[in-house]
Parts: sequence; C-alpha cells; structure tokens
Amino acid sequence: MRHLLRKPLTWMIVAECLVVAALMVVSWQLLAAHPAASDIAVLVPQPSEAPASPAPPLQTANGPSPTKARQLPGLNVDPVFWGLKLSDVNQDEAALEKIEWQLTHAAQEAAHNYLQSVVIPAVQHAESKAESS
Repeated sequence: MRHLLRKPLTWMIVAECLVVAALMVVSWQLLAAHPAASDIAVLVPQPSEAPASPAPPLQTANGPSPTKARQLPGLNVDPVFWGLKLSDVNQDEAALEKIEWQLTHAAQEAAHNYLQSVVIPAVQHAESKAESS
C-alpha cells in the first residue's frame, strides 16, 4: 500500500477524481439555480396577446393601408415558422450525422487495413524469428 502511494499515477488519478467531483458540484449548483421550464413559459409572450398600443395603419400614396399584418419586434412565436426552421435544422443535422458516420467508418476501415497489412505481418515475422532462435 505504501508503494502505491509513492507513485505519481495514483496522485494523478486522485486529483482527476477531485476535479470531476468539483465540476459535478458546480454543474449541480448551476442546474439547481436555473429557473424551471414552467417559469420560462410564463415569460414568453403568447401569440394571442395584442400589443398595448396598436400602431397606426400605414398610408400609401395610391390608397388604403396594406392588409398584411405588421411584425412586432421580439421573439417570433409562430408555430409554423418554428416548425419550418426546426425542420431545416433537423435535415442539416441528419446530413452532418451521415458525414460523421462516413468519416468514422473510413477511419475504422483504415485502422483495420493498417492492422492487417502492417502490424500483423510484423508480429508474425517477429514471432517466427523468436521461434527460430
């Protein structure tokens, strides 16, 4: 046991465990301090809420004001808008995941080929050399 405590690897592992434990405590405190999702939902304005003072209609030189609704500043809470945006994000994420898997499989295949063509023949040659001597 005394020999184990003299090795630097033991102290490095202990230090790593302490760092991980400290990070877990900090993240737990941050998570506990973060408002709940139900509190956030109250802060987001609902689309049915009307502005306190509606803007006067815009007059054009040719006639009445345009019929298109004016976009208010702030977060767009239209579900159709977010559905389209999230659909785009999901498609991009799927394409990125496909590329990541292609890279992963290519790296795996390269490692397998390296083992088959370089490492295993070298080990076999070393074993045959050791057996002959």
